[in-house]
Amino acid sequence: MLLLDDRSPSALGVDRRLPASAHVLADAIASEWPRLAGRVTLSEQDIRAVAIASADLVVSSHPCGALSDVVIDRAVGASARLALLPCCHDHATCDTGGLDAWMSLPLAIDATRVARLRARNYSVHAQGIPSDITPQNRLLLAMPR
Repeated sequence: MLLLDDRSPSALGVDRRLPASAHVLADAIASEWPRLAGRVTLSEQDIRAVAIASADLVVSSHPCGALSDVVIDRAVGASARLALLPCCHDHATCDTGGLDAWMSLPLAIDATRVARLRARNYSVHAQGIPSDITPQNRLLLAMPR
């Protein structure tokens, strides 16, 4: 996101378990795009422990199953903007809103997420991403009204 919009001074990348290659990859990216050097911090922690402010943009790419819902709850709890690429839709841990009789399980779960965000007074824009980029190709963009 820092490459697309240079107005943000920094970014925090959070994962419960950072892969061994995370810092090597971050250094390689910063060497390719020097303006990112020193602006991205990687942190190994649970998303529930991260302080989120209303001015923040919460971006989550492929949070598996119910982790998408945790990310939504954390963003909404702070009245922050959200960009979410949900994945790994799981009937056992994700809410279908009872829509899975009418549509595919992943679509029912994501439609329920959109309804939940709107009920929390968020404007939501649903967008598709080409499946050759990711087979989990739904993007939810949400911001408080």
